[in-house]
This record gives sequence, structure tokens and C-alpha cells, in this order.
Amino acid sequence: MHKKDGEKIKIASYNVRVFSAYYIKDEQKIKQSQNSINWIKKSGAQIVCVQEFYTNNTIKDLNTVKIFKKSYPNISVIPYYDIPPQKLGLAILSKYKIIKSGEVKFSSSTFNQAMFADIKINKNKTLRVYNVHLQSMNIDQKIFSGTQFEKELLFSSIQKYKSGALERAEQLKQILKHINNSPYPAIICGDFNDVPYSYVYEQFRNHFENGFEEKGNGFGFTYSGKYSFLRIDNIFASKQIKFINFKTHDSVWGSDHFPISTDVFIEN
Repeated sequence: MHKKDGEKIKIASYNVRVFSAYYIKDEQKIKQSQNSINWIKKSGAQIVCVQEFYTNNTIKDLNTVKIFKKSYPNISVIPYYDIPPQKLGLAILSKYKIIKSGEVKFSSSTFNQAMFADIKINKNKTLRVYNVHLQSMNIDQKIFSGTQFEKELLFSSIQKYKSGALERAEQLKQILKHINNSPYPAIICGDFNDVPYSYVYEQFRNHFENGFEEKGNGFGFTYSGKYSFLRIDNIFASKQIKFINFKTHDSVWGSDHFPISTDVFIEN
């Protein structure tokens, strides 16, 4: 493949768990947050989608917009919590120019959302990148610790999962409707909070290629919490975008998710 036929770029996605900002007085947790920040800075990706993005312009180590500007001059942040000096939400970081960005607002949720950015890769090609954070699974991790009381949480957790699945199905419709109106080929990254073979996953898979399925290896588990057997973070792409490779960075610690990345070839 020659450059005149298209463009090769690297894209990453990472749920950073607010860079451990809730643990600002815990030195170990802050070190974890720096692991996440440093990984993004050194990832080599031209575009990074960040879920649970956090920035605070009064705390040097958590003024992440300023920190990332050195590597990614183009940053779009769509917050669901915006009370100065703090913002919390979604972010797309790009080495390329962002010519337009906005929110795909979910009618059913305040704390889950999606955003998009139209990114000019070269004079011939613009790519629409979606960053999504779908409804949480709401499974209480205490059910995995084995006590009788905590096992009793299983039923309520299943009910919450069902409720979350219905929310994600509605969010899926809103995202697909938005993508169908896109004038550009699309990359969809993020924390889908749902497993392969779920309804939401299968619907995305019917419309788009999945990076892990195309070029991934092993199980590709992306969640690093107590039930660390879940692949819930994904990168999907329009058919004309070709995956070259895919990696789950399961040695990176700093969040309850592992970052994922892919090199793609975008045809002219």
C-alpha cells in the first residue's frame, strides 16, 4: 500500500477512570494516574479517545488539557460535569486538525455520552471519530468475593445488568442514526460496557469491522477490575478503513481498564 493510495494512522482508546482524581490524597493512586497520562503521551497514536477524562487547571499533575497539548495540539472535550476548575467527560486528542466536533447526546443518561470529531487527515481525507461511553453494567463487584451476603447481591446485579442493556440498546440507536448522517468514514472507539455476542455488540458488528476480531490476539480482555474476564472496550470502523494490527495493552496499570490501540489504513 502506497501513501498516494491512502493514509496509515494509529488510533488509541482508553477509559482512564478520571486519572484517579478522586484519590488526590493517595500518593499511590496519583502515581497510577501518572501511568495513564504518561502512556497516552508516549503511545505514538495520532488520535486518542479518552473516556472518563478529567482535567483540573488548579492542580499541576491533573491539568491534563495543558499536559496533553504538548503532544496533541487539537483537543475536544465534551463534559457531563463542568464546574470550574474541573471538567469530567469525554475527550478526543488529535495531532491532526479537528474541523468540527460535538456531542451525541443520550436522552436516557446524564453520566454516559458519546461525542464525535471530524478530523482532517490530509487534503484529500477527513475522518469522523466517535468516542463513546455507553451505560454502565452496574454489577456490584462484591458478588465476586464469595460471602453469603454478597452472593445475595447477584440477583439485583442481574436486574441492573438487564436495565443497563436496555439503556445501551437505546443509546446504540442514537449513535447509529448519527453515523448514518456522517459525510465521512467513521471510527467508533470507546467503553461499550457490553460483551461480545450481546445485542449492542452484534449490531455494531453488523455495520462495522471490529479491530480485535480482525487483527487481535488472545482473549483481549480490557477490564482490569475484579471480574477481569471482560472485553468491553472496542474500536470499530467503516468498511473502507482497513485494520493493520490491534493491541490490548494489558501491562499498563493506572485505571480499571486497559488501553487499546490499532493502526489503520484509510483509503483515498
